[in-house]
Amino acid sequence: MTDTFETNFRRLARTAGRVATFDFAPLAYAVWLRYHRLEFAAGNYVRPEEGKAHAHSGGPQLSRVIQGLQLPEESVALDLGAGMGIAALTLCRHFSQVIGVELSPELVAIAKRNVARMRVTNIELHCADARVFSTGLDRATHVYMFNPFPVPVMHAVLENLNRSLQRTPRDLTIIYRFPVCHDAVVAAGFVHRRDFHFRRSHPFSIYEA
Repeated sequence: MTDTFETNFRRLARTAGRVATFDFAPLAYAVWLRYHRLEFAAGNYVRPEEGKAHAHSGGPQLSRVIQGLQLPEESVALDLGAGMGIAALTLCRHFSQVIGVELSPELVAIAKRNVARMRVTNIELHCADARVFSTGLDRATHVYMFNPFPVPVMHAVLENLNRSLQRTPRDLTIIYRFPVCHDAVVAAGFVHRRDFHFRRSHPFSIYEA
């Protein structure tokens, strides 16, 4: 009888521990997305040699990373591979301006609907190639991306960022979620500063020019 009681007690204690340490923020965020009827389904919208399949990456984890960076006032985020604008909707809460760049016209159209639905005014969206994009680029103080490009495209994107830094020298921080192209970023002259890790999530790496 005692053994059974102790076994049940241990099970209950383990369950209580899991509940106590469970992060409910992602669940609440998923409910929030559906409540506002935002479009965010993953899918392939560009050719594989130009970009990766779209999947949204906004939400509480991205917010925690940004809060950990202690942004200067009037910081401007460049969202490369902006997709359906879900990450931009998170970024716009922390940055004075968000510039979203997306190659797929279909995704840009969806992103504009999502932004309009949320009545956000500090997001501008561009249907453009990140390898040559320049509109407002020199205003960006931070770059966000969620593994949007294969390595050859990433090299060209980083070259474009370096050209911007040559035109307008400034501090520039890269927030890179799921940093598959880490070596390319470092080879382009950006210094790896720190990482953020969350349970059941791809890591975030932070780089500075």
